[in-house]
Amino acid sequence: MLENLNPLMPIKKEIWITEDQDKANELAKFYSDIFTIEVDEGPIVSLQTATVCDDIDLTEKLILEKLNSLDLSKSSGPDLLHPRVLYEVRHKIVYPLKSCQETGKIVQ
Repeated sequence: MLENLNPLMPIKKEIWITEDQDKANELAKFYSDIFTIEVDEGPIVSLQTATVCDDIDLTEKLILEKLNSLDLSKSSGPDLLHPRVLYEVRHKIVYPLKSCQETGKIVQ
């Protein structure tokens, strides 16, 4: 299968490699030097916040206005809820959304 490969010459040596296993090892060493695995730990994020948003005041009217202004031609967001669904149930979810914002708990 690999008998058709020409002999390889290592980068730093003047000796030709003719054995298939040695060719494979030399190629693996060459490509492992080029392609390295870099660990991306992401940005450093502080878990402490300097400001607290206690003064957010959402009214049922404001929530309903936002739900009424949804663009129904857009696709679902990361929550997988299509804007059409939110729009259709807007009158039923206004109170639970307001309660959730006030208490931090989901109302059943």
